[in-house]
Amino acid sequence: MKKQLLWLLALVGFSTLFSCEKSAPSDAEEDATIKAYIAKKGWTAEATPEGVYYVTDVAGTGTTAALTNVITVNYKGYKLDETVFDGNLINNRPAFVTLLGGGLIQGWKIGFQKFRAGSKGKLIIPSRHGYGTSGSGSIGANEILVFEVELLSFR
Repeated sequence: MKKQLLWLLALVGFSTLFSCEKSAPSDAEEDATIKAYIAKKGWTAEATPEGVYYVTDVAGTGTTAALTNVITVNYKGYKLDETVFDGNLINNRPAFVTLLGGGLIQGWKIGFQKFRAGSKGKLIIPSRHGYGTSGSGSIGANEILVFEVELLSFR
């Protein structure tokens, strides 16, 4: 009986030690972290019902983008520690063109619906609407993401 108990404890210990995914912080914890970051930056931000925050630096004109639109954007993505991980603005690449309702992270799908053509601003995306508990590439698990964005146009 003692051997079985020791094996069971060892198995649980190893599975915990080598687990691939980190548990996600609560929505309230991430929201508090995002609010503190926004305050530190001195930004005025609004939140969507889903918890994605957006800052409008330039308002743009016309209607807001919809999931059925093809959007053309300039962007730079970084982590809360200011580590840049992606963007056409960092490598002088052409504007990014994609279907808003396509294969994007949820934070973009939610956030870009708050912008009009010509808008410039920021999206602050909780991990649950980014890459979640798995991460992707240089983006770790449970990372809150910040994007400087410019919605050039949509159709």
